Amino acid sequence: SEMCIRDSITLFVPCECDSEEFSTVVDAKLFGSTVTMMSKVSDVVSMRSLKSSVVLECKGHSIKIRTLDPGSFPQVDYNVGNEKEIVIDQDLLLEAISYVRDAANPKDPREILSGAHFNSEDVVTIDGFRIILAKDVPFWDSPVTIPITSCIKLLLTLPSVESTVVLKSDSSTKLVFEWDGGIARVTMMSGSYPDYNTLLPKSHETVVEIPKKDLLTALTFAKPFAESSNNVVSLTISNGTGMLKTESLTGKNESEMEVCEQDGDDFEILLSYVFLKDAASKLEDPISIGYGDSMRMVMLWSGEWGKENLLYGIMPMYS
Repeated sequence: SEMCIRDSITLFVPCECDSEEFSTVVDAKLFGSTVTMMSKVSDVVSMRSLKSSVVLECKGHSIKIRTLDPGSFPQVDYNVGNEKEIVIDQDLLLEAISYVRDAANPKDPREILSGAHFNSEDVVTIDGFRIILAKDVPFWDSPVTIPITSCIKLLLTLPSVESTVVLKSDSSTKLVFEWDGGIARVTMMSGSYPDYNTLLPKSHETVVEIPKKDLLTALTFAKPFAESSNNVVSLTISNGTGMLKTESLTGKNESEMEVCEQDGDDFEILLSYVFLKDAASKLEDPISIGYGDSMRMVMLWSGEWGKENLLYGIMPMYS
């Protein structure tokens, strides 16, 4: 738990105890690294509590860690009542967070943009240069914005097994997640989230379909040149053929890509290598790219437009 109590996570670990119950406080990083090391040589780790330390032992290894005053640890109230409670699919929640996490910047001076916005069945993040939208993720019946750092903690904490999460709240500031083996309290962000629907085009001048393998291969060849040229790549669609080009002081690369289908005029656009690679890695095959003009976001998705489960929008770059 953080001292500011913005977030708090409690995990319940099964154990066998042959002594009196005790409570103590230890350095989290030291304790965590110790248990991690011991788990590599034994499935069972024993712990003994002394007056001012705990001793961890396993298969001939013994480590003593100094403890702190248990009274110095902040008390966290997980009781938010049952005014509102829903059950959500854990896999859907974790998948959505993993998709959108990259477009939220924890250091963004516009604090609301450092969060993931859950709007009924959509999860969205915006960083001013791109938008990532995951759909069909039932979460809450009113819009909620959660710090992306809190979302990542949930991503790392929730067990990687098929399960459900019970979500509770009776206020506009706290959410409590309960699952088999743990409980977490998260502080919601205040303020209005931008209307991201205004960034989504209603239609496109040109739509092309490119095999995912072709796009990822082209990005692989572009990587060494993009990294030495401000991470910019040029995407050209001409006469049913795709071309990804990168140029730097050390050389240039051109990779041709198959275009499965083209509906509309040819175009050439500069995009961020990092953003394009992120989208191509997570979208399914084939990948659709929608282009309007150089002043609007380039949209990437899989499946039928308007019915996609995951949508990426990337602002064009300028030379």
